[in-house]
Amino acid sequence: MSHTATPRMYRAVALAKLLEGVAIPPDAVVEAVAQDGFVTQLPRDLVYANDGIVTHMAIEAAEQAVAPIPGTDKSAGAFYVVWLGDQASSVPTMMCPTKLSVCRCKTRQPSGGLARG
Repeated sequence: MSHTATPRMYRAVALAKLLEGVAIPPDAVVEAVAQDGFVTQLPRDLVYANDGIVTHMAIEAAEQAVAPIPGTDKSAGAFYVVWLGDQASSVPTMMCPTKLSVCRCKTRQPSGGLARG
């Protein structure tokens, strides 16, 4: 799943592969922060899922820029999250952040809020 309905070719790596060796507790989320300040939380179980949906970190290649975000003339690159697989359409678009600047692990607090720091 991406910001466009047109099939695309991506240079991408599975997010779980990028996070190999990083201890992410079962109650944590991967927080993705975009350059414009948009923040979304990717549940750990979705990041590590492999049953019909795989989270990828996509990279915009200089020689093949990503299509503009619908309704704008701005690219979604250079780093963004795409979901691939049979169940990808079930992922809400708010979990398809673009223009990423940071991905970090955050532990959920019992109230559902996030730990600071």
